[in-house]
Amino acid sequence: MSTTNEHPAPPTGQPAEHGPGAGTGDLARQALAGFPAVVAQEPGAPGPYDKRVLAAMGRVPRHLLIPQLLVPVGEQRPARRWRPLSVEREPQEHLAACYGTDQVVVQLDRQPPGPWAPGTQYEGVPSAQSSGAGLIAAALTALGPQPGERLVEVGACTGYLAALAAELTGRRVTGWRSTRAWCGPPCPGSRRSAPTCG
Repeated sequence: MSTTNEHPAPPTGQPAEHGPGAGTGDLARQALAGFPAVVAQEPGAPGPYDKRVLAAMGRVPRHLLIPQLLVPVGEQRPARRWRPLSVEREPQEHLAACYGTDQVVVQLDRQPPGPWAPGTQYEGVPSAQSSGAGLIAAALTALGPQPGERLVEVGACTGYLAALAAELTGRRVTGWRSTRAWCGPPCPGSRRSAPTCG
């Protein structure tokens, strides 16, 4: 992620209600509001976490950045079979996965091109994911971003960590990727365009 002085971050407070997942209303607001407590109480978590980081996690709407994701099918771990969830079609299940503590898978190594078909199972190994909430909270706590500071995140994928950094620094944050050959195809579970997802 990189930032500029010329473009301040949008005002904080209530998340924007537009795009995929905007119609989830109360379900999404409850999941978002409870997320900091879920992260802070995660068993075996590397916390304690900075209270500012946890508060930011309660304001940045992760489900709007990850409107589609993949969840494992069956009990086999590591998982090799996956099914897609959409915040529009399966809001409760999607929000539980998005606001849980596990990593959120958004791309598989053998994923066919195009959108995911509802009710279809896919085989493969995760090749893009948003890190688990505890790891993100630990990283931002250790980094300790302060208002006005500039940060760069290369390989931002869903943009969630970049959005949290923007919330903590009060600056506009833009993800960056170098080349398609190095980063692979865009993350299909992300609403972000190919140039900022890698």
